Amino acid sequence: MNHRQIIITAWKMSQTHKRKLFWFGFIPSFLSTLVGIVYVLYQYYSFKSSPIFTGKDFDFIGFFQSVWEFATANTSFSIVLLVVAVFVVLAWFFTPPIFHGGIIQLVFNAAKGKEVRKRDGISAGLLHYVRLFEFHSLTEIFSLTSIFTAATYFPKYVGLGAFYAILAPLIFLVIVVAISFILFIYVEYFVVLKDENVIKAIGSSCRLVIFYFTETFIVGALMLIIGLRVIINILVVFLVPIIVITLAGYLASVFLTPYAIILSLIIGLILLCIAAYIGGTFNIFAIATWELAFFELMKKEKVEKEETLDELINKAVSPTKEEPSPHKPLPAPHD
Repeated sequence: MNHRQIIITAWKMSQTHKRKLFWFGFIPSFLSTLVGIVYVLYQYYSFKSSPIFTGKDFDFIGFFQSVWEFATANTSFSIVLLVVAVFVVLAWFFTPPIFHGGIIQLVFNAAKGKEVRKRDGISAGLLHYVRLFEFHSLTEIFSLTSIFTAATYFPKYVGLGAFYAILAPLIFLVIVVAISFILFIYVEYFVVLKDENVIKAIGSSCRLVIFYFTETFIVGALMLIIGLRVIINILVVFLVPIIVITLAGYLASVFLTPYAIILSLIIGLILLCIAAYIGGTFNIFAIATWELAFFELMKKEKVEKEETLDELINKAVSPTKEEPSPHKPLPAPHD
């Protein structure tokens, strides 16, 4: 398997069909980046107000009272904010399977020389939505983000002693999740392209990774070096809120507060769109790369199975030299 050629082909494919694939990558990237920014802000302020920095227990009652007072004082704004927040969270949680399934199908069409049409991608995403949603829900529950969120609860609200007590199990859990991520890397492709259910697809993916671990590891290492999608997203998630908060503080000290807030929101939205564009582009590239690797490994597995079957058939039908029976007397030698 030519790993370098797979990555080059995947990049060319993602750029050639960029217009057809753009929204399939941009929308989930936009939602995940937005949710990621809110998550980072939440972690920042929760740590800032935790006993680690304040030296006193967190006042949950006072916090909810402050939220209620703000909501009652700004009823219209609070309702709009709540509706938008609920919509974004639901879209972030429920829509990615549609777009991921669509990208997989469109890359398949491009690889086979078929016409790349958006409606084919949407149809594939909807057709396999339930299975992909099951898999995404399973992986989200045991993702590194979920583990980090649960882990940060202990130092913030229970104490550092409790955190140190669960540190060893947490490290073990992180290792298990990392191994599972590698083993499950081909699950979505078995679901969409082979129409397998989640359990069977997990088994098929584990088998393919174990049998061809070296090839999978090399592709993953190259993707980490070239793409660095996760690291880029993390940097963006950290940088965007810092820029917006700094800019809002500076503008609020120079101009009137309402205009400063509006200008900061506009700049923040532009930065968010740029981050979503970069993340979406690399997401499409990553899916295309793994899908091409999936094709190559499936082809290799098929060839090896056929060669093994041919060997067994040849061994079964080929004539063998007859061994003299121990009960049959040997022919007498001629003079």
